[in-house]
Amino acid sequence: MITIDKKATYKAGDFVFKNYINMTEAESRQILEWRNDPSVRKNMYNTGIIPWENHQAFIESLKERTDRFYWQVSNGDVVCGSVNLVDVNHETGRAELGYFMAPDQLGGGKGFYFIFSLLELAFDVLNFESLYGATNVENRSATLLDEYFGFKKTGEKTLVIDGKPTLFAEHILTKEDFQQDKSEKLDVERLLLFLRKNKKANKTV
Repeated sequence: MITIDKKATYKAGDFVFKNYINMTEAESRQILEWRNDPSVRKNMYNTGIIPWENHQAFIESLKERTDRFYWQVSNGDVVCGSVNLVDVNHETGRAELGYFMAPDQLGGGKGFYFIFSLLELAFDVLNFESLYGATNVENRSATLLDEYFGFKKTGEKTLVIDGKPTLFAEHILTKEDFQQDKSEKLDVERLLLFLRKNKKANKTV
């Protein structure tokens, strides 16, 4: 049985997770600015710009909901992105994972540690059994990290976004698969070897 305290600030590794409903207005505006940045929203299901009023109303709705949770993610004094778990099934411990990083945090290997911390939060702290999601296949950095951390591809789906068909890879990760060789997954040399074997990568993750 999954229990999530909306008022709690969670920690996984060096990363801290603050629920959206506990953010200050300045923090909320920062998250919205990042989410609306073209480099971030281009990989989302909804690529449109979200107005501040809609963002406020959404955060207010999260106070009553038990099927979706959103957190601001920080590492030390640096706020570096956002993570969400939606369609949460408290009985089975299953949810859909979503996230984005601040535009100025992209590249330089930061995404590697960022995503690892999200998985630690879900599996080691909140005790979820499985996470699923879908990644835009053109977002090669994200698809490579999904594969590296143990996500298994379950299919593909095409969504019409901005009037164009966009292909997404569907995948799932279980707690068992994540925890298998978990410490080795943090080995940067192992990651680099994996990336070298996947030469189709088009940017540093």
